[in-house]
Amino acid sequence: MKFWLFPNSIQEAVAAQKNGCEALFIDWETHGKETRQSGFDTSLKTLSMSETLAMRNCTKLEMVVRINSYNARSTPDEIAKAVDVGADRILLAFAQEIQEVDKFINLLNGRLPAGIMIESESLLMSLEEVGRLPWSFGYIGLNDLMISRGGKHLWGALRDGTVKHIMRTLDEKTIGFGGLTRVDGGVPMPFRLLGAKQVELGCKFAVLRRSFHQDVELDNWGIELQKIRQFFDDLALQDLMFFEEANKEFEAIIDILERS
Repeated sequence: MKFWLFPNSIQEAVAAQKNGCEALFIDWETHGKETRQSGFDTSLKTLSMSETLAMRNCTKLEMVVRINSYNARSTPDEIAKAVDVGADRILLAFAQEIQEVDKFINLLNGRLPAGIMIESESLLMSLEEVGRLPWSFGYIGLNDLMISRGGKHLWGALRDGTVKHIMRTLDEKTIGFGGLTRVDGGVPMPFRLLGAKQVELGCKFAVLRRSFHQDVELDNWGIELQKIRQFFDDLALQDLMFFEEANKEFEAIIDILERS
């Protein structure tokens, strides 16, 4: 499991490098995001190009820049800026149609590895065709996927098999989902149960959650990240019965959420 960080400051970016994170997830997405996620408990913070450049200059971590959803006018410029600022990979936000992904890849033209956010119901309808395009990594946006499907809670796509279907269909791509926080954290879904799901479904990377930023002082990041890594090492040794029991707990919590 690779650990990615949404950095809020240069200090966090440096701490991520010092404590073993594998990538900085730089968010430039702004178009429609606030309207789309209005009323939901999601993070809307984005970084400027100058902030991104400062983080590039102070760390050697891989830098993944998420640009806005495809737009014929703005996407070429956003790609050029991401290349200029020293991005290592570029991730297209909120793709809704296969044509958008194809145009994005063509514009990028092999300059950097291409990735996509998998977070719209419409894109799922052509998932096999999308998977045949030459992009290398993706992240399942559980928040936007929930919103696009009219769901009540974040975990619907895990419960109904959608995430499992995505992971199996795109098994040749590097796909991540979900967040990371303290091993004893996570509300209303305990992280230990989400982590079990991530291991069970073959998640390749995940992002340190807002709760990690809130609950862990910067000076303690090393200790907590070591605990999370040990947690995943331990999960890799568990048997089928362990994951079946974890799934029962996971389902029980979702039942409560759906009744509320």
